[in-house]
Amino acid sequence: MAITDNLVEYPNFPMSISQELVDYVVVVEKIGDPNKIASGELRITNSPTRLKIAKDAVRIADLLGFVKDGMNFQAGAGGISLAFTQYLSEV
Repeated sequence: MAITDNLVEYPNFPMSISQELVDYVVVVEKIGDPNKIASGELRITNSPTRLKIAKDAVRIADLLGFVKDGMNFQAGAGGISLAFTQYLSEV
């Protein structure tokens, strides 16, 4: 199942998710409410070990060729994920 607040004409190109992986598409008026996100959880880690993990993960993703213009990825709200996103923006 996929959920969207922006349904486009078929076929969607470039697609982020292959159509073989989607049985249903649910259209909603609005996805999420940023005012209800627990802001205390949304901060980059200060742990040197966790920052190294994030930096190394970006380096590995770049070396493997995953980092390129137009790429898509989804990060979680955890401290390492947010650090990964920050380091990725620097690459």
